[in-house]
Amino acid sequence: VEIEKGFTLPCDFVLLSGQCVINEAMLTGESIPVVKSPLPMRSETDNTYDFLKDNKYTLFGGTTIIKTTAMNDERVEAMVINSGFTTAKGELVRSILHPRPVNFKFYRDSLKFILFLVIMCVIGFAYTLYFFIHYH
Repeated sequence: VEIEKGFTLPCDFVLLSGQCVINEAMLTGESIPVVKSPLPMRSETDNTYDFLKDNKYTLFGGTTIIKTTAMNDERVEAMVINSGFTTAKGELVRSILHPRPVNFKFYRDSLKFILFLVIMCVIGFAYTLYFFIHYH
């Protein structure tokens, strides 16, 4: 796919040629544009792409291209690597729609503490009631 200035990316791409300056504020909240360079050719035998390790060559879906720079009279090209809910933006939307259950240790411990206080109150009430009835 040829990448052009002003293009809002619909899916995740890996940049193959040229350079891009992109606005990732939609994903990260950063107001500073990020420069992305093309994926380097490692070797003839090892030409694999790792999403986590090679994220400086990745154009994320939902971001906007601010500027493109072609090198050696080539077009600025990228290849689709993820689309839909498998993109970085899709992961963000999915985490908002289906959050993981929150299991705070503080919440559990506070319930245990409140239960302990209730038991102490019942014991104190019973103790006071016994002495009130016994001595009056």
